[in-house]
Amino acid sequence: KSKTVVSKMPKNKANMVSLLKGMIKAKVDKKVQKETDTKLILKTRTAVMGVRGTQFQTVYNPVNKNTSLVTVEGKVAMVKAKDIPAPEKEIVKSSSDSVTQAAQSPSEVVKSTDIPSSNDVDKMDSLFQESKEVVDVEAGQFSGVAESTTAPTEPVKIAPKQYDAIAKSMGSKKRAKDVMKVDETTLKTDPSVTGKTALKPGGFVDFNTGLYVSPVEGAKLDKTTGTFEAPKVGRISKYSGDYIPPKGVKVDPVQGLVLDEKQSEKLAMSTYEKESLQKQLALVNKEVKKQVAVNKMETKSESWSSKWLPDDHILSVDVRPYSEVLTVDNKLSNSEAEFYTERASWVILNWKQRWNESWTTRLRMGGQDYEIDDSDVKVYDFGDDREGDNYFSLGMGYRFNERWNLLIDLVDRSEYYVVPVEGDGVEVTSRQINSIDISGQYFFKNWRTFQIWTTATLHLIGDNSAPGSTGDDLETEFNAFTLSGDSYYAWRKNLGVGASIWYQRVNAENDDFSFTRNSAGLGLEFVWDV
Repeated sequence: KSKTVVSKMPKNKANMVSLLKGMIKAKVDKKVQKETDTKLILKTRTAVMGVRGTQFQTVYNPVNKNTSLVTVEGKVAMVKAKDIPAPEKEIVKSSSDSVTQAAQSPSEVVKSTDIPSSNDVDKMDSLFQESKEVVDVEAGQFSGVAESTTAPTEPVKIAPKQYDAIAKSMGSKKRAKDVMKVDETTLKTDPSVTGKTALKPGGFVDFNTGLYVSPVEGAKLDKTTGTFEAPKVGRISKYSGDYIPPKGVKVDPVQGLVLDEKQSEKLAMSTYEKESLQKQLALVNKEVKKQVAVNKMETKSESWSSKWLPDDHILSVDVRPYSEVLTVDNKLSNSEAEFYTERASWVILNWKQRWNESWTTRLRMGGQDYEIDDSDVKVYDFGDDREGDNYFSLGMGYRFNERWNLLIDLVDRSEYYVVPVEGDGVEVTSRQINSIDISGQYFFKNWRTFQIWTTATLHLIGDNSAPGSTGDDLETEFNAFTLSGDSYYAWRKNLGVGASIWYQRVNAENDDFSFTRNSAGLGLEFVWDV
């Protein structure tokens, strides 16, 4: 799917090749009189490359107008193409003979008057001496230039395993451990690591689109090569070095890594699988999107609904049976007693809105069933102070990366208390408490249809009250936290089930009583991705 124009030049001039679209792998013998003599000039719409003796691989994509270069051996000079005719504009339909004919179609030829002349070659060659924006791309490095940029990107090392595959496919004996080798001293001044380059070293080059798939934020650094851990989205062909996206994903020349709807349908991917995959792609695309120009016309035509409405709605029902031990310390009588639940459970309805790959909001409401075991103590009716069994919260979530989530919820819920009454019994009563819940989630593993994570929640409870010895409410200090282990399995396209095990501890203390509740339970959540 590549097209080139090969121009015949005088013996004392550099050879000239125009890459109209697609990819070129080249090996240029270093048989030149001077180190500065250019052996080959390779031209695309956006870049000019000067080769003096090396092996390299380059691609030009006419859709995003990106030129990408990876050097295997030696060094290639690269500069932004300015004031030089774009070769693809010279392609015309003709049945007549021509000096140079495009490779793919016999009917597509180049006008002989538009073939670069010796003066054109001299002009291009002079760019490497005159321009201040020339970059030298050495073995193991990548550089790219787009129509919207003023200069090529600073050269950056690619993933070692991709370099090894490319080098092997071209017959080179070079390996990443040789051309990328660094030590502790050079590592401190390596521009790829010290942040002097816009791209993070260790990524993959997609030779179909010309895009560089950069390592994600937080990737580990390999100090032997000065590269970061390559993104775990996709793989490299060991035969050609080509980047192969994961199943259900394609590389779009403008949008980067996107979900392939047709392929995902064939794979019967669930909505959860798609959502999980899209979150991974979003992390990678943060860097990919910097390499392509934004189409302003598309932005203007964006409808108000796509700007102001969520991308996705997820409904679920969460059933949480649990057991609880409530320890009551009566400060007035200097006595302590423990009370166990006979049955207790929450049923909560969840409505989650996903706005983009990072931000979500959610609304939750429900109620609980709570009953104290009365086998050892007489339990009186709940009494007039019972305020209900309700739960209501509004919250939002932010996804930092594929491992970490942050959740913040404003919560209003009921809490039960046991207080002694005259005689030999106790009364169970409830109160409403308000809190700000701050949760951190860490994801251990993501499989195609299965996910495991852990959640830690700190409940910040403000000015709330709890019953005193006379039945009146007293100002009470609270502290509380919850720990849980969570999992999710998607068994159909938009249906799934979650399971969890959790522990919660709440301390409430006023002048009359100290309440300590230790709760542990299970969670079963049925999810429907609308």
